[in-house]
Amino acid sequence: AERNQVAKTEDLRRRIGELVRKPNAVRFINDFDGFLTMLSHAQQQRQVQRLIATEFQVAFADRDSAACREAIQTSLGVARLSRADPFLVSHLVNVACHGIAMMDVQRAIEYDVFNEQDLKAVWEMIANDELSIQRLPWMIQGERAFGLSVIEDPTKFEGMLDSTRQVYMMWVG
Repeated sequence: AERNQVAKTEDLRRRIGELVRKPNAVRFINDFDGFLTMLSHAQQQRQVQRLIATEFQVAFADRDSAACREAIQTSLGVARLSRADPFLVSHLVNVACHGIAMMDVQRAIEYDVFNEQDLKAVWEMIANDELSIQRLPWMIQGERAFGLSVIEDPTKFEGMLDSTRQVYMMWVG
């Protein structure tokens, strides 16, 4: 019975590993300036993701299976925060956050941190997670709609751009 349980756990590890290493997975360093993109909430989402990644690193170093699972679950939640936002930058931040969560999963599996219960829970999270890449056409439509409104009447955005420029200059100046 124990041998059968070990085989099931190994199979689950293998399936999660295959899912995490999909060829369409996005893996990149997510450096951008939220002030330049005028989406400060995307910058805040990125900062929260960094804090959660640090929490995962501590749990990983302690080999704490439950804490690693919780950090990954929270990380996937952050990746879903602004998925209804019709801006491409928000979409890219969501994809980057999802990529960080997947790298954490991969790392925890490679070093055999998860116990069987947490491994099953992580599998359920990943298997049922909606990939934000499926929302890409909608995000591009949102960007296009925003761009068309700027072309239609550029004067209605002048005040917003001036205030954004002032905030940016306060930060860099």
